[in-house]
Amino acid sequence: MTWKINNMLYYKKSLLLMTLLTSFNSFSNPLINSQPPQQEIDAHTIPFPVNSPVNLTSTPQPLLASEKISASIFKSKNLHQANTMSPLAYTPLCTTLNTGVLYTLNGTQTGGTYCYHFTITDRAKTTAILVGQDAQTDFTLSVYQDIDGTIYNLGTSSNAANADEVVKVITQPGEYYWYMQAVSATNATINFGAEVATNIDSYEVNDTYATRAYLADSRNFVRGNHESGNDIDYFVYQATANGNIDLALNDIESPNQWIFESLDTNGIWQPLLTGAGTNNNQSVTTGQILDVRVRPNLSVTTDPNKHYRMSLGTAAPQYYQYNMGTFSGTVALQQRVNQSFTVTPSSQYEDLISVVVIPNISGSISGINCDLDLYNQYNQKFASYKCSANKQYNLPTNAIVKPGSVTAKMSIYHASFSDPSTRSFTIPVTLSFGSALDLDNDSLPYWFEAKNGLSDENPDDALLDSDNDGFSNLAEFNANTSPIDANSHP
Repeated sequence: MTWKINNMLYYKKSLLLMTLLTSFNSFSNPLINSQPPQQEIDAHTIPFPVNSPVNLTSTPQPLLASEKISASIFKSKNLHQANTMSPLAYTPLCTTLNTGVLYTLNGTQTGGTYCYHFTITDRAKTTAILVGQDAQTDFTLSVYQDIDGTIYNLGTSSNAANADEVVKVITQPGEYYWYMQAVSATNATINFGAEVATNIDSYEVNDTYATRAYLADSRNFVRGNHESGNDIDYFVYQATANGNIDLALNDIESPNQWIFESLDTNGIWQPLLTGAGTNNNQSVTTGQILDVRVRPNLSVTTDPNKHYRMSLGTAAPQYYQYNMGTFSGTVALQQRVNQSFTVTPSSQYEDLISVVVIPNISGSISGINCDLDLYNQYNQKFASYKCSANKQYNLPTNAIVKPGSVTAKMSIYHASFSDPSTRSFTIPVTLSFGSALDLDNDSLPYWFEAKNGLSDENPDDALLDSDNDGFSNLAEFNANTSPIDANSHP
C-alpha cells in the first residue's frame, strides 16, 4: 500500500482524548477509552510506512457475547428535520478522527486503552497502522465495525515488542473504530492512522503471499488493478488432475503497466509473457500448486483506473473431426468434369480448420487444370484452391464466417496435348473441422470475438447486444449474422 501523503489533507489540530463514558461497563465494552483525560493527540504529517508487517483479514468476526454492546447503549438515533427527512444520525462512542491522516498520541501508559472512531463512505481497502513505538513500548491494534449496534472485530495486529502494527481489511460503507491497547508504555508516544483506497478490484485483500486469492480448478478470469505502486496481487491455483493449463495476462488497457510472474520450485518469481494474444502454457500434475502474481511495473506510472485481465486455468481443448471425400473418374482431351460432395459437421465442430488435397492423375500432370472451390451452407463460395498438386491449405478462421455444412466442388479440365489420351484421376480431399479456441467458455470462438471487437476474456459479452438490434451476440453468432450491424440479425 502506498500512502499517498501528497494527496492527503492533514489537519493540524490538538484534540483532547475522549471523556470516559461513565455509564458503560469497561468489561462489556472493549471500546471504552481508559487513558487519563488530559493526554494529547495531534495530526501528524510524516509519511505512512509502506513495508510494515501486515496482518490481514477480510471477514468480520463477532465478539464474544460478553463483549457485545447493546444497541441501546452504544448507538443513539436522532432524526434531523429540514426540508426533507435526513437519514438516521450516528452517534459514535469514541472521538471521531479522519482517515488519511497520521495522528500522534502522547502520554500513553501501560494498561491504557485508546479508542477513536472513523467513517468509511465507499467500499474500500482500509489499512490501519500503529507505528513509532519506542523500545519500551508495545501496543496491539484492532479495527472494529459497528453493524446495527453490534461491534465486530475485523482484525487485530499484535506483533512482538515495538514492531509496527498493521490491520488491512475490506470495508463497506459504515462506522469503524481504532482500538489500541498498551501492553507496556510509560508516557510513550505512538502514531496511528488509516489509509482508505476505494479504487480496488474484487480480489482484495490479496496483497501478500499469505493472503493470496485462491482460484478454482477451472478456467478463471480475473479483472484487477493496482491502486498504488506497492500493491501486488497474489493468486494460487491447485490442479486436481494431470493436464495443461494456460496463463495469460492481457494488458491492452495500459501496455507494460504490469509484470506477470509465477513462483518456481526454487522459490524464485519467474516472468511470464504478457500482452493481448499471448499465452503461457504449462503442464501440471494432480495436486500441484501454482502461485502467480501481478505487480506494477515501476518503470511506468501506475494508473489505478486501468485494469489487467488475467486468464488462468484449464487449457482450452481443441477437437478435430476429419471428413474425406474422393473425386474420381476419367476426363478426355478438352473436356471438363465437375463433381462435388457435401460434409455436415456435428454440432461441436463448427469451424473449418484445413483442407488437404492429394491428387493422383495418370500420365503427366502438365496440362491438367484442377480447381477446388468450397461453399458454405448458403451456397456462398468462401475459398478456392488448386488441386493439381499435393497441398494442405490452412484456413484463416478469423477471416471466414461459420460455415456449417461445407460443399467441396471440383472442376478438372484436360488440356494436355502432349498426352491427348483419356486421363484417369483419383483426388481425395480431407476437410478438417475443429472447435476454435473459446478461452472464456461463452460459446463465442476467439476469431469471432476478435473480428467483432468482443473480448475472449469476458464471458458476459456473449449476452450483450452490441448493435442494439434486439439479438444477443451469441444469437447472432448462431444465426451467422453480424453482431455489429443492426441490419444483419436472425
